[in-house]
Amino acid sequence: MLSFKKIFLISFIFFSSLEIFAVYFNGVTLSGIKYIYIKDVARYYGMTVSQNSKFCYLKGQARKIVFEFPTKKAEINGVVVNLLFHTNYNSGNSIISEKDFQLVLEPIMNLNVIKRQRVKTIVIDPGHGGKDHGTHGSYSKEKDITLSIAKKVAQQLSSKGYKVIMTRNSDKTVEVYSRPAVITRYGADMFISIHANHSAKRNINGIETFILAPAGTSSTYAKNIVKTRENGNFYDLNNAKLGYEIQKSLSKMGRNDRGLKHARFAVLREATKPAILIETGFLSNIGEERMLNSDSYQNNIAKCIVAGIISYAKAASGNNYCSIKRITSLWYIRKG
Repeated sequence: MLSFKKIFLISFIFFSSLEIFAVYFNGVTLSGIKYIYIKDVARYYGMTVSQNSKFCYLKGQARKIVFEFPTKKAEINGVVVNLLFHTNYNSGNSIISEKDFQLVLEPIMNLNVIKRQRVKTIVIDPGHGGKDHGTHGSYSKEKDITLSIAKKVAQQLSSKGYKVIMTRNSDKTVEVYSRPAVITRYGADMFISIHANHSAKRNINGIETFILAPAGTSSTYAKNIVKTRENGNFYDLNNAKLGYEIQKSLSKMGRNDRGLKHARFAVLREATKPAILIETGFLSNIGEERMLNSDSYQNNIAKCIVAGIISYAKAASGNNYCSIKRITSLWYIRKG
């Protein structure tokens, strides 16, 4: 086990003056994974920390983070977020992986770490189509559900002044790799892929949002760590913020919040701008299939997706930024 101390040099620029101070993170390396202490994370965010054998709670003004031990499951301000690595303990102290702090917590909690962008053109990708039916329920096909929801999302976004490009407008076959290529072709700023889910267990239900797993991590439903850096990894921080804002908005529908998750779907790997894939519900669940075929329910899903997009767009544009700019740089100091 290797211990280290990490220094975050944080500079606050108040107009023309510059103030710099250091924030220290003690950490350990376990099985090749670097972890930092959650108590240091709490101090960094100005939050209090408490824990029991199963949960660790960070609380601050209008903010709350809950970690479940020893799992990947967390909640950030009431929204389920699946971490990249399991939380753990070291000498009785709770720890979180460094990558989870940098690539999950920071883009969600700290607006200043994401890349600035003006969102004007959005690609909406209705999953499957044509010969590719996707999954199915007792009487409906995924390709039809996704197209119907996508059209509603496109209509609502257009009414708010966004330019929308659809990867398909009808029941036609579209190759997987040609879908994210639309981003470059039209100079788009975002890619939203819409799908419906399926499970062999008929009682499974709920909504989940996927973003690309960063290099050096595993997907939510996989154990192997993949070191390859894909095109989509250039926007890891923005992906996390976009995925979180949309899942947060969708969770307000009152359905089972299955959370923000990580995967390596082709459309996410090849996306050259922030990209997410939404699983809008389970067609294998008879109740959820019925709702997914409801025009009013589809409109509600579309409304929530659009609200999440707008929330992200405001954050990425800098409209919610104060006059302070935070810059973080990282150093490692071995201890012992």
